[in-house]
Amino acid sequence: YGGGDAQVVLAAYAHYKAEYNPDAPLVKLGIKNAMQYVDMIKSGKFTPGQRSMYELPVVILFLAELDPQTYAADLKLLGDTLFSTQKGHGGFGYPDFKTGDISQVQYVTLASWTLDRAGVDLPLDRVASMLGWVMRVQDPSGAWPYQGEDPGPGRGLVVQPHEEMSVTMALAGASCALIGSDVFRLWNSSIVGSGIEGLPKSLKPVETSTIVQARRKKSPVKSEVVLASLKRMEGYRASHAFKRGNQADWYYYYLYT
Repeated sequence: YGGGDAQVVLAAYAHYKAEYNPDAPLVKLGIKNAMQYVDMIKSGKFTPGQRSMYELPVVILFLAELDPQTYAADLKLLGDTLFSTQKGHGGFGYPDFKTGDISQVQYVTLASWTLDRAGVDLPLDRVASMLGWVMRVQDPSGAWPYQGEDPGPGRGLVVQPHEEMSVTMALAGASCALIGSDVFRLWNSSIVGSGIEGLPKSLKPVETSTIVQARRKKSPVKSEVVLASLKRMEGYRASHAFKRGNQADWYYYYLYT
């Protein structure tokens, strides 16, 4: 879901992930379109819209995969712009909605994780706020809603809107919890070595235990809290088996979550 420019960037990202050919025409077109977003921000012409939480993360994913060193300043600008749209409760969503949107937060979470792995400085307090929101808006059943109603810190889980609650949203919320908590190294370091020929430039050297422990202290939740949320989600998933339907059933969304 996004404008034509961002859809081309997404296609270029997929092509580059598969072929790692920066000279491919599609990749070059993707770069051109991605830099249009950067130029809009630099010129002050960028205004967050209905699709921004999809478009900006896709541009970040693409440029970080392509060459995080060459595009370091652009990635920082994109990340700062992305987090400037964060809502007061920590989530992200449509500009005219007060609620946070799990689908959009999923993109922002992956973009944050990607920026971190690319060596771009992140506003960790904002990432922590986002992760805290994700954990608070899980439904007691184990699912996540499409639009999360935040009960506020320390109040426990509350029943969420069930209108568009599904296995797909449950997996989306769980992926946010896992990927977001990995920014804080709750699962030790997932950063791998970069000294092997042929590996993508986005990979960084292995982190020391000191760095891992320092990052972990900044997490808004402990690992056992995340694992408990995943256990609830698996319980929901076990009792709500996904079945293909004859109409739009978000099957491909289900696969990528």
